[in-house]
Amino acid sequence: MKEKFQKLNNWYVGLNTKQRVIIWALSLPYAIFPPTGVLLGGIPWALILLYMEYNRNSNKNN
Repeated sequence: MKEKFQKLNNWYVGLNTKQRVIIWALSLPYAIFPPTGVLLGGIPWALILLYMEYNRNSNKNN
């Protein structure tokens, strides 16, 4: 599981600003709408995106 997350994080670090905005624009409605947010994992996905965005600069420097 850790390897999967590391692979996803490395992919996210490589994205440019426009690509990240598109991902956020598509992900937020999915996380906010109650049936998809709770039942289909939208809230955890939004939290993962938030974590990757917060740690993006520190990971990019490594």
